[in-house]
Amino acid sequence: MNQEGIFRINGNSRIVERIKASYDRTGEADLTDGGDIMAVAGALKLYLRELPEGIIPEGPTRTFVTTQEGESNTKECNNFKLCIVLELPIMDPDITKKI
Repeated sequence: MNQEGIFRINGNSRIVERIKASYDRTGEADLTDGGDIMAVAGALKLYLRELPEGIIPEGPTRTFVTTQEGESNTKECNNFKLCIVLELPIMDPDITKKI
């Protein structure tokens, strides 16, 4: 994959909607239809935005962000961030199957 910025640049909104509609209707979508990698990335972003709760729970996210805003170069801080990541719950199997 040699395409840069796939999550920064918006894809064709019609293709994003077609992917979403197909997935909502059948549980599958042809990601090659239209050949727009930006639209595929856009459909993934839309799916993640529409989840009832985030993939990473709010508590660990808040702790990680707070730590990141502090002194992030110290060994102690890096070890703390690693501990936060290791304490994350195992992802919901339904989410991981769909991703």
